[in-house]
Amino acid sequence: MSRAMNYGRRRTVAAAAVLVGTAALLTVGPPQSPASAVDEVTDSAVTVTGRMGQLGDDWSDLKVTVSQTKDLTNQSVTVTWTGGPKTRFSGGEPNANYLQLMQCWGADPDAPDFRETCEAGVGRYKKSGGKINYEPTFQRAPLPEDPLEKQLPEDAKLIPFRSALDGSRTPDGSTAAPFPTDGLPLTDPGKPAEVLSTYFDIYSTNEIPIAITTGDGTGRAVFEVRNAIRDPHLGCGARPADAGGAPRPCWLVVVPRGDRDIHGNPNSIAPYLTPLTPSAFADRLVVPLDFTPVDAGCPLDRAERGTVGSEMIAEAVIAWQPTLCANNGPVFAYSATGDDEAARQVLDASTGGPGLAFTSDPVVPEEGQSPVVQTPVAISSVVIAFNIDLRLAPPLSVPPELEALRRTIVRNIKLTPRLVAKLLTQSYVRDVPNGNNQTYVAGNPRSLGADPEFVALNPDFKYIDPSFGADSIVVPYGNYAAAREVWRWVLADSSARAWLNGEADGLGGGPHGKGMEVNPNYRFVAAAAEDYFPRNDPSCQPPLERTDLEEWQKEPTPGRCTQDLFPYAQDLGESAYQTLRADLKQAAEWNYPNEPGQSGSYGKEPPKPVGQRFSLSITDSASAARYGLYTAQLCKAVKGADDTLTPSDCRNADTTGMLAGADAMVPSKVPGVRTVDPSRAAATPKAYPLTMVTYAAAALAADAEARRDYASLLRYAAGNGQQPGQQPGQLPDGYAPLPQAMRVQTLAVADTLERYTPPPQTPTPTSNESPAASAPTTSEVPTPTPTPSDTAAGVPNQGTPPTPATPAPSQSPPAGKPIAQLTPGSPLGQIRWVVVALLAVGLLGGMAGPVLLAVSRHLRSNSGGST
Repeated sequence: MSRAMNYGRRRTVAAAAVLVGTAALLTVGPPQSPASAVDEVTDSAVTVTGRMGQLGDDWSDLKVTVSQTKDLTNQSVTVTWTGGPKTRFSGGEPNANYLQLMQCWGADPDAPDFRETCEAGVGRYKKSGGKINYEPTFQRAPLPEDPLEKQLPEDAKLIPFRSALDGSRTPDGSTAAPFPTDGLPLTDPGKPAEVLSTYFDIYSTNEIPIAITTGDGTGRAVFEVRNAIRDPHLGCGARPADAGGAPRPCWLVVVPRGDRDIHGNPNSIAPYLTPLTPSAFADRLVVPLDFTPVDAGCPLDRAERGTVGSEMIAEAVIAWQPTLCANNGPVFAYSATGDDEAARQVLDASTGGPGLAFTSDPVVPEEGQSPVVQTPVAISSVVIAFNIDLRLAPPLSVPPELEALRRTIVRNIKLTPRLVAKLLTQSYVRDVPNGNNQTYVAGNPRSLGADPEFVALNPDFKYIDPSFGADSIVVPYGNYAAAREVWRWVLADSSARAWLNGEADGLGGGPHGKGMEVNPNYRFVAAAAEDYFPRNDPSCQPPLERTDLEEWQKEPTPGRCTQDLFPYAQDLGESAYQTLRADLKQAAEWNYPNEPGQSGSYGKEPPKPVGQRFSLSITDSASAARYGLYTAQLCKAVKGADDTLTPSDCRNADTTGMLAGADAMVPSKVPGVRTVDPSRAAATPKAYPLTMVTYAAAALAADAEARRDYASLLRYAAGNGQQPGQQPGQLPDGYAPLPQAMRVQTLAVADTLERYTPPPQTPTPTSNESPAASAPTTSEVPTPTPTPSDTAAGVPNQGTPPTPATPAPSQSPPAGKPIAQLTPGSPLGQIRWVVVALLAVGLLGGMAGPVLLAVSRHLRSNSGGST
């Protein structure tokens, strides 16, 4: 059973835009409108001001703003600042004048042991020969020479971490509290990180060890805040037994780092010391974070109404549920599935399944299936989200105005259908296992950032460090309409279609010297628009030759293949989350067994550190907004007289673009349901081509009470549910409010649903009676009275659908091609709702410890954390 409650509102808002004074640069980008307002502050934004530092650094001009501090859940907030000294670099690496950010849970931020409640200090690392080697930097190593260090023994090797879950505390490595002897040797630089890994590690930490300040003293960082569901050891939003029922608040702590050592001497590399040493931690700026209680929401003992379908609606359903179930209102369960599967479930009345499905496609019952009514409830879009740090080449080769933005976050990139096709077909060398040795991609660009087409459209990328490559694009698992519409948009472009059919892009290089060519394992996608994203390259990274190992210890053949190195994300939301964390979830080198009979396994590649991120994903606009991600502009490429490419007619996934995209849709065979026509979207000014309207299809065969409850959901979705805002019940960021005509249409359909009278039941005929009449057909189902939705702007008159200008979507992959099929009750529904219900039971029943820990392990295994 899944419950749409307690998980909390998935929200993302960000802080005021940082004006860097270089408006022409890619890192500034165009203004964002509310549907994609990743630089928008909220009513709960808080600004704090620095002061004269303990070590002599003057932070009096530093002002730090956190975009949202109330009604928080698992999401991102944006931290912006002004008045800081420009970050100093040495050898391309920052070594002074920046901020360090962390989340803490202690009740008193002024208490001497408050630092023990902060998740920070797992250490920096480098990989060598497949092994993660920790550097003695940014760890929680105490400094005995710090005159303010009074709490720890002189021989301590770690500033302990204390868990909010059960109060447990790591040993400090001193004689009185030694490290455990198992695992790494006690002298290994990674030993403190190993001790901390019980609570957090390089795979799960949300700390930001370096946040860059630009040349004009400003900066911006996206910080992931976590509640007790995702991080039980922080416990934010849980109700501790000793707190009188109040949810636990937490803190975002900002530690400014100057250039002074522990003795106050300037021009040092003091920032490489832990931010938790008292002389540095004394300068901290503390911002309170109030989380929505993790057990808030709808009662667990109430009957629920099942809903199923497209994840495009997930953020809205989560936001609406607390208001819908208030005052003894109905509780709605929600499970995410593909659009086709959602339609199948709502049409199969014999299973007692969900009475309402969310889908972007028309739902047409066949004879004998449940008749349905269908109406719009939300407008959002498929987006290419990105998280890219501006990692520039050495300073002498970079223009001064761009140099001021070194290592800051890129805010705008432009993509074309052909570039997206290249990303989705494993056609870059880095996107193919053992790509350097595969002849069919030989000569193709190493990655997106090195593609001449991408650089032509995003010219500042020609100054990127050549060793800095883009990661493979993260794509979600499953079959759904959103994937199909991406492929339809790609195939509607003549240059992208020609390239997918084997024509080189004409920009030099490539396997035959005529330009980049498609990976031949993906030629089939040119035939029709698939409803999934294939991972079709059969290549593998072969096992390393190890003469020092026994046969039973060696890595098995064929080695690491596409699904190991470029795995699917679980769903659209997870795709965005992996982009935020720059985490491909790649398999790392083989961990061989030490004893016969033991099993070896592949390790995990850690997320990319801040400053080294070049991550992209296919996700939805609401999930991108939740995690504070910028989204790519979708453009046409125009070739000039000198054969240079320039971007043209770029479209944004904002409110304006999505409303124009919805207006460009064409009627389907189901009255009131409109579908995407890529050619018409391209011809409509400002229309974002990957706009999706989510429709609710409600079964008329449901009983009267169920139909009344589903009608209340439709009325709310068409009413207060379209009010953008941060409070429960409002429309989350990443959605465009429904036009008035669509709202009127949905209200009319709600009335039809509630007032529907099923045909009388006909007794089973005896041998002397004639057969009963068949069930009503679609044409016999009452149609809503014509409303302004039939004629108003945004929903043109219904008519005969035009002939599609692009290949018709296939309903299943060609024979022999892989298919990623979501089934009823997919992991999204289980994780998103069942885990929360269990969590709430544990918290309310006084079993927070074991329940939270078990839930955290389950959740993290599916959402980017460690166990």
